[in-house]
Amino acid sequence: MIRVSFFLLIAFFLLQCETAKEPIDLSAVSSDEDVMIVIDTDYGTMEALLYDLTPKHKSNFLKLVSEGFYNDLLFHRVIEGFMLQGGDPDSKNASKEAALGRGDPGYTIPAEFNDKLFHKKGAIAAARLGDQNNPEKVSNGSQFFIVQGKQYQEEELLALLVDYRKLYAYFDSAMRSEHFDNMKSSFIAVQTEGDREEIRKFIAASKDTLETFFSVELDKTIPASRMTVYKELGGYPTLDGAYTVFGEVVKGLEVIDIITAKETGIGDRPKEDIKMQISLKVMKRDEIKQKYDFEYPSK
Repeated sequence: MIRVSFFLLIAFFLLQCETAKEPIDLSAVSSDEDVMIVIDTDYGTMEALLYDLTPKHKSNFLKLVSEGFYNDLLFHRVIEGFMLQGGDPDSKNASKEAALGRGDPGYTIPAEFNDKLFHKKGAIAAARLGDQNNPEKVSNGSQFFIVQGKQYQEEELLALLVDYRKLYAYFDSAMRSEHFDNMKSSFIAVQTEGDREEIRKFIAASKDTLETFFSVELDKTIPASRMTVYKELGGYPTLDGAYTVFGEVVKGLEVIDIITAKETGIGDRPKEDIKMQISLKVMKRDEIKQKYDFEYPSK
């Protein structure tokens, strides 16, 4: 019995050594290396890279992961066709009744917007408070979301070329002006008799009139390459320019689809707790490019 127990102890020790993840000294990572993010869940593993173009978000996320901050936190908000969100420290060991989504590590991060980074499927972006309470769009210090979105048809993408935020702002100004009394009367009728889609169409139809009167341009430019990604891979383009995108999943996109399909309850929280374990691994940048067919966004 002693002999068997001894070998069992040895086997257990070797197994622990094999599965343990060594801590990474981030200061020792060379310029020709990068740090991969490995997100383990009960439904599979996602591997991700963080962008050099968002250095504040990248260094903060790597620091939190290296400290074990995210381990056993939940993906506490899941919306199919949109995204999955996690990183709330209050979600660790949270009761089923707990309202989640307001926790943070005690600080925020300044926004780091870049036109080359957008909300394609697999994009990792920082969660934040809404514009009304957060006009500078600063990011929550730890909460993030991973985009699922959908694949877009050509006509859907063309509709996105209108800057609806500006359009609605100028339409609101018009409704306050006596120069638009006729339009105002027509709009009141649509509000009374029509549904939300008819209201949207009415406002969209006012675009040319508003541009002429206010001498403004209410179109926006979306690069052709980005349009192609939204058609072929998918994503959520209406978020572009509103949240800091700071990384992307390069392997395990199917895990996003599995998790977003889970049944949810109040606050879009999955009825089943979906925990994350996040670790780091260092790889040569050339190896990353080859293995994941990944191109680092240039400045």
